[in-house]
Amino acid sequence: MSSTTWINEVQNNCPKTIRRDAEIYLQTIEKKEEHISFLEEKFLDRDIPTGDKKEIKQKKLKLEISLEALVYNLHSLPDVMAQLIVVIVVEPLSSSLKKDYSSVDIQVPKGIQINPKNVIEKLKKLESALNLSCPKYVGYANLIKEIKDSFQSLLDSDEFQYINDLVNTIKHRHLISIEFRFKQSQGNVEEADWKFLSFTKDDKFYPEITVAKLLSQYKSKNLELFHIVGNKISSYVLGEKIVNPK
Repeated sequence: MSSTTWINEVQNNCPKTIRRDAEIYLQTIEKKEEHISFLEEKFLDRDIPTGDKKEIKQKKLKLEISLEALVYNLHSLPDVMAQLIVVIVVEPLSSSLKKDYSSVDIQVPKGIQINPKNVIEKLKKLESALNLSCPKYVGYANLIKEIKDSFQSLLDSDEFQYINDLVNTIKHRHLISIEFRFKQSQGNVEEADWKFLSFTKDDKFYPEITVAKLLSQYKSKNLELFHIVGNKISSYVLGEKIVNPK
């Protein structure tokens, strides 16, 4: 299922009372993916850079800026997903639970920063409340668990951890430099590509990787896991529509 598919399904099936707020984050996701695709196209040319030192330096600088923008957009997607989960799942379901079971209070307090970590904690509390004391909401707990587990899988993945540490290193310490590397065999150029140089974050060493690997493995896996979360939200919204058609 593509991002367009689950986004359209969420837009079409979520209650009208929250649709406007949900669309803000859904549109943000679509826009960020468009930016990622646009920036990715800048790295299709893997020919050895030519020209004088100034021209090569300018090309290198442009690519570094584009890579920085690409990884920033990729890194920010889970933050947008956290906001979407709060609007579609946490706040409406917590409000309903509060009305039916006054002892259950899982709503997000005003002014509290919403991020993936604390949203997962809210989902854990929702799942626990639904399993223990809310028989009216039979079936909801499994849907919440699937959203929580898929979101946690994204955040725990090696691919997201690399992007997360890369962005935080760029943000707080220094820019990650890239260099063009290639091998020659019998006069032929092999394995020509721009490479991220190695870096260390919190005593964890990351070796240099090619831009091709960054795009084909790290970017692709992040988006794959991200869309699994989106699919789970779509399933939740559809289940909610069946139970409470409005």
